[in-house]
Amino acid sequence: MLAPHTTGRQGVFRVADEMMDEDPTITRSDSFLVGHTRSDGTFPTTFIEEKMITVKDIITKNPQSKYLDVDHDPLAQVFGPVKKGCMNFKGLNVTKKFIQSAELLRAHIAEDKEFYIDLENRFSQYKAKNDARFLNLKDMVASLRSSGCATISTVNVERSQISTPLLREEAVAHFLNFHKHIAATGRALVLPGL
Repeated sequence: MLAPHTTGRQGVFRVADEMMDEDPTITRSDSFLVGHTRSDGTFPTTFIEEKMITVKDIITKNPQSKYLDVDHDPLAQVFGPVKKGCMNFKGLNVTKKFIQSAELLRAHIAEDKEFYIDLENRFSQYKAKNDARFLNLKDMVASLRSSGCATISTVNVERSQISTPLLREEAVAHFLNFHKHIAATGRALVLPGL
């Protein structure tokens, strides 16, 4: 065995899946480095040690290289291109086509998540703005009720004349919610001629 892993009974592929669950940006090179390094930092064979040093050198020279496709990433540069059949360091029955389609689906999912977050942010801003308007309206109604004027009954009277120097009219006002139910009742001052 040229490239024995150091993950024990769990296996390289399960460790790689767990790493992907924690951080979706984990690449094939990252899982290879973790799966073939012992806990004390040593390597199982000298062959692996030489290959690991070369892979780490490629990644340190160009950190973006580990995000390249499977034909050009650091593992492909060190171990050679992927041959027909299973994908190196990904498991049985995992082909290049499967990896490419999974990456495309991951990109769609990430795009949908960004759209959802944006939509949620816009909704919360809209809700905060409307909550502020509603509180402002509530305060206005409360201040009108607490003013020195007498309360007008809404049963018989819809408008009444108030003799003031400005000749204003007072009308009963009903504030409706979005379901067209009365949320608050108060008085509104109407200027004649408007």
